[in-house]
Amino acid sequence: MAVDLSTAVAPLHTETITMATTITQVSLPPWCRRVTIRFVSIAGRITHTGADGAALGAEHYVLAANTDHELTLSHGGQLLDTDRILRLAAASGTPTAHLLIERG
Repeated sequence: MAVDLSTAVAPLHTETITMATTITQVSLPPWCRRVTIRFVSIAGRITHTGADGAALGAEHYVLAANTDHELTLSHGGQLLDTDRILRLAAASGTPTAHLLIERG
């Protein structure tokens, strides 16, 4: 299920999402430059392809459980709308994912 955070208020926002093994698209606000992701108890996955609710493809990266994973979304350049979409999924089960969204 898609999560739209595009209207979240800067400079800091937290969100808790219950994940599934299919892709959950998370739309980030335009001011977001850094995201910290933590999957609780069960590992998660992140990918750059796939639609919301779709099965996870072969191209993905595993995010270990109970570990903070920081993503920097910009190195000073202009971000496109497509750059502000995270595609996350659970490795198994339905873990909780915590997101910390920052202006950076």
